[in-house]
Amino acid sequence: MDSLLLPVGLLGAFLLAIAATRMKPSTRLVIAAVLCVPQIFYKAPVPLAGAWILVIGLSAILESTKKVERLRSATFGIAILLLIAMLLSLMWAIDDREGQGKTLRMAMFAILLWYALRVGRESRSSLDKAVIWSAPLLMAHAIITIIFRVSPDIEEAFLKSSAGALLVGGSAADLFSGIVALRNNVLDPEKAGGLFVNGNTASMFMGVGGVACLLVWQRTKRRSMLLASLVTFAGVIGTGSKTGLALVIMLPLAAVLLDRLSRRGYGVFIPLLALFFATWVVSGGAEATLNQLFPVYAEKSALSLDSRQQIWSTAWLLFKENPMLGLGFGGWLATASQYLGTTRYPPHNTVLQAWADSGGIAALLTIVFIFVALATAYRAMTAQTTDRGRRSAALCLVGVAWPLIHGMGDNTTIFGDPHSMALMAVMIGYSVSYLRQPEHKRPDVNAGRAPSNELQGVVS
Repeated sequence: MDSLLLPVGLLGAFLLAIAATRMKPSTRLVIAAVLCVPQIFYKAPVPLAGAWILVIGLSAILESTKKVERLRSATFGIAILLLIAMLLSLMWAIDDREGQGKTLRMAMFAILLWYALRVGRESRSSLDKAVIWSAPLLMAHAIITIIFRVSPDIEEAFLKSSAGALLVGGSAADLFSGIVALRNNVLDPEKAGGLFVNGNTASMFMGVGGVACLLVWQRTKRRSMLLASLVTFAGVIGTGSKTGLALVIMLPLAAVLLDRLSRRGYGVFIPLLALFFATWVVSGGAEATLNQLFPVYAEKSALSLDSRQQIWSTAWLLFKENPMLGLGFGGWLATASQYLGTTRYPPHNTVLQAWADSGGIAALLTIVFIFVALATAYRAMTAQTTDRGRRSAALCLVGVAWPLIHGMGDNTTIFGDPHSMALMAVMIGYSVSYLRQPEHKRPDVNAGRAPSNELQGVVS
């Protein structure tokens, strides 16, 4: 009976893909965005969201036989090159299953990015729908996270339950397996993850979601979206993530600063400020400032910062030994554990993870993707001539930057994680749309018009 599951599943997916071709691309994207929030796991190789993304990817291929959609997007092109690099690196993978899973998720992100770019080209309001329909689930997740933070016992009971297995997957049971490498930080009473086993990743997901809701509020003035944004940001704080706390404070302020600078004609200085900010963070200035302002933050961050420095020092040593091929999928834990003395710690950096998994070319493509995604969002912001357009594009830049910045110190990818990949694709779709179709001030309809007869009499 089990031998029939695969062919029956493939046939069902093909028939569903044909049916999906009758849906609008925007509808397919909305469904994908909604399904990505809970990540429902069932007895299949991929969660429900992943199955749907693969189905609509097949639908896009079926449609392309009739009409080829040329997106001409550098961001999408780099994502495809990175996917190819990951596929090639499967040849020297240590853990085939890990490599296949990561490569499949990258393919899913490429599919979502293709849809977001296509939908954004046609109508930004269609991108709004993807966020609007996801907002109730984002708020629910934030509320669950806060409840779990207040009562760790409720969180533990949930993770051990059948509901936890359905909504979190096998990683929920892994937490209590006794295997050190499978433990995660939601077991810390001062952390909470909602539907995640890692509070830091949960904060990143809700951060992108909060910015997306704030963007839609800025565009549509729906009060419900402002509420969704505030609740979701509260969820970020509820995770107990120090990275999330720093970003939820700094990035919204950065959006305001970007808007002010761009409006007053100082947009040329923004890249210089970004370089200064990056230097400030890398040199330890950000850490020192936060330690002075928040002594509790200093106490809690000291251990994690020290461990990351050890991890990155080890990564540098291993990089010098094999810069081109990396360590192969699954090779990091086996090799780095000899230096770190534990198998608990992944690289905690998006670029280092790309190198470890797929080699130097993949790491370089990851850097290029980060640069192009941020540069596109920045150019979109400076292209706007209306206040609404500038503020919206500034929020796009913040939304794209959040997972990319977070990934510099955590175990996430260029799209965050499977929960956030749809929102990340949508934020990039907004940026490209604003760059190609900027909002301009409407010309004054009365400018240059001759005065009416009545006014002529008064003037004369």
